[in-house]
Amino acid sequence: NSDDIIQYFAFGSNMSAETLKRRNAPSLSLQRAILLNHKLVFNIGVDGLVESGKYANIEVSENEVVHGVVHLMTVDSLKILDQIEGLGYGRRLALVKTYNNKDNQTINAYIYQQTKSH
Repeated sequence: NSDDIIQYFAFGSNMSAETLKRRNAPSLSLQRAILLNHKLVFNIGVDGLVESGKYANIEVSENEVVHGVVHLMTVDSLKILDQIEGLGYGRRLALVKTYNNKDNQTINAYIYQQTKSH
């Protein structure tokens, strides 16, 4: 159902609710969180762009974490992000823990990870 609410873990520019709104994939709410057993890497080239440097990505890495936010959003918003993230990215579920989690429980949230060069 397109009205279903999902959880999406974001790092980098997608942490901003304003950015998601500009991309027509609004966040209903957000909270700070950590992605478990992953590390932040900068291994994506800027093919064809004038700027130098690389884009952020994540990789599986035991006992490391990535800091970011969890957005609550509709399935429709997530489908828009699927199109924006483009070729070479995969979406999957991963374990996330929010900062204000007194019970130390994890939740499943969708993440995007580059899977191949584009």
